[in-house]
Amino acid sequence: MRRFNRNLCIPTYDRLNNVESVDEQLSSPVYDAGSGNVFVGEGWSSGNPASLASVKATSGALTVNSSTLGGAPIATPLVDSSAGKVYAFIGNDNSSHCPGSKSCSAVYQFPTSLTSSIEAYVGTGANSGSTAPQLYPGTFDNIYFSSSNNTGGLYVCGNTSAGPILYRISISSNTMASGTITPGPTLASAQTTCSPITEVYNTSSGTDHDWIFLSVQANGNASTSGTVCTGSCVYSYDVNSGTLSTTTKATDGITASGGASAIIIDNVVATTGASQIYTRNYRAQAVVVGPGAAPCRYRRPHFSSSSTNLRASDL
Repeated sequence: MRRFNRNLCIPTYDRLNNVESVDEQLSSPVYDAGSGNVFVGEGWSSGNPASLASVKATSGALTVNSSTLGGAPIATPLVDSSAGKVYAFIGNDNSSHCPGSKSCSAVYQFPTSLTSSIEAYVGTGANSGSTAPQLYPGTFDNIYFSSSNNTGGLYVCGNTSAGPILYRISISSNTMASGTITPGPTLASAQTTCSPITEVYNTSSGTDHDWIFLSVQANGNASTSGTVCTGSCVYSYDVNSGTLSTTTKATDGITASGGASAIIIDNVVATTGASQIYTRNYRAQAVVVGPGAAPCRYRRPHFSSSSTNLRASDL
């Protein structure tokens, strides 16, 4: 399968064999069956720029490092093994390409060899440093997943310098659009962390819906056509049309204390209560590994029963 959601609980700071000579913030690793390599982001640390690394899964030996990507933590890369592409997400690219000669929030597309890249600008970048809001992984839409030539859209929550904005980056015949990407709707009134994005395609109601779910930690003010949410929120958007604009409205919103750090969908059926939306409330905390460690996630229902949305029952 090309489409999967993975939420790993691992220490934020660690060292992979031969990836880096000093301790830096590393992303969760992602295995690519096509190349047999593991891809991991090396985040900003004490002024050292971020990059993407590829290591052999069998030995942990470094295969290659990408060019430097910027001055902010780098999120878990997104790998499409069948397309031979790796996507990197960073909140500050250390460039001057955005308005006012500011740095940009950016998404990079690499071949699995990491020998070249395409960069898309998704809003201005947050200040360099470990405390800056991170640009978390986006998701492909169903148009991309169902295409025969890797054409569709990649949705990402950008603009880490201010209120986060939802963007759709076009991909045509396995080549991502470059340069400045047209913004979609604003999700919050001020700078805040935006979660990774989760996508699910649902036809169970007799009408096609391509849902994406995302969360803002604070200051949420997205326009909705259904339930309104302000502050710490989870929002849903139907992106089945493959279009996005500044006036696109969320289908629904619901309060999630502190925001959700991840969103996972379980089942897509028409029966009320049979489809679940799993989240974990966002909060900074130490990760405990080993016997007696606390669970990595918990679940709670989000979004009430509706003919135009996934159904979540009481848990």
